[in-house]
Amino acid sequence: MNTNAPKTHKVRKGVAAVVMNVILIIFSLSCIFPIVWMVYSSLKEKRVFNADIMGLPKNPTLINYIKILSNKDYHLGESMLNRIQNNRTTRSKHRIKTIYNRTQLKKNIQRNKQKK
Repeated sequence: MNTNAPKTHKVRKGVAAVVMNVILIIFSLSCIFPIVWMVYSSLKEKRVFNADIMGLPKNPTLINYIKILSNKDYHLGESMLNRIQNNRTTRSKHRIKTIYNRTQLKKNIQRNKQKK
């Protein structure tokens, strides 16, 4: 009987796990990097961003966020309120639909009991 078989199986399993973890780490970083880049790029002024796209901001600023939130042309406040209202409406419709479905289910159960 070969006593090395279980050890080689464990080694292969360990190597496969390491390779899989490396692949998953690389994939995770490739998904996270664009988000991190977007956030730290938003902390740069436009001229600094154009001069050095990939560099970290030396003097982080929130001026881009202030411009967007204070600009009346974007209607950001109205958009946010509309989204909240639409969300409430959708939830209410879903609740009404759920209640209606439950009552219909109860009626169907009662009809089936009466038929028996």
